[in-house]
Amino acid sequence: MTDTVTLIRGEDLGSLPYSPPLYHSLKAISHLPLGVYSASIGRLEHPTDPRWIERLKTLLRQIDLTEADLTKASFTEAQKVRQQNILSLSRAHLDDILKRENIDSASVTRYARTLAPLLLANAADAANVQIDALDQAVRELSKKLKPGEFEKAIAVITGPKTPRDGNLQFQYFVYAFGPDSAGARVLYMESIYDREAALGVLRTVLNDRIASQAFFGETYRLERDLMADGATVELMRRFGKLGN
Repeated sequence: MTDTVTLIRGEDLGSLPYSPPLYHSLKAISHLPLGVYSASIGRLEHPTDPRWIERLKTLLRQIDLTEADLTKASFTEAQKVRQQNILSLSRAHLDDILKRENIDSASVTRYARTLAPLLLANAADAANVQIDALDQAVRELSKKLKPGEFEKAIAVITGPKTPRDGNLQFQYFVYAFGPDSAGARVLYMESIYDREAALGVLRTVLNDRIASQAFFGETYRLERDLMADGATVELMRRFGKLGN
């Protein structure tokens, strides 16, 4: 699941999108300073490369276009002021480095540190609206479950590796299912985006848990390398960690 939550119980019982427009607006503007920083580093490392200069000019044009569209987004007044600050600070930084033949790392770092609290504020607001929408979608789809089924449900979250730690959807279901559900009823599948592929991995996980219980009396033993225990003992022996 990324922008859509799907309920499956043998068959597809329905899907609901849960990322509202405000989430995308906050995220889009927050990505712009990251692009400015990346292009600034490129110019810093390759000051005579025209490609980085053109990239910086393109970002400057994007700021102008974004600023013109601010009124179209459903920002609160405080959020609108914050977006304007992000764009104004980014424009000032770009104007400064484009008029200089050489730039220094201190000015790039200063820009990044100045923008950091604004980006984190945007991220917090984006998280709030997405969690609210996700919660509503889950509650709506849960109405199709029989009594007691939600308490046994498994949530599969798919996505790339880099944002896995602290993933919003993963956290939501851990809070919804309980603190012991992480890795048990809430699974994060890296670099899988196709639903059928995710379901295939889930079937493997569930089959392994049944076999693990049958062989070892431990549900999750096959979710660790079968050689793990023997390898740990041998490596501790080999590197003198077993003691006398």
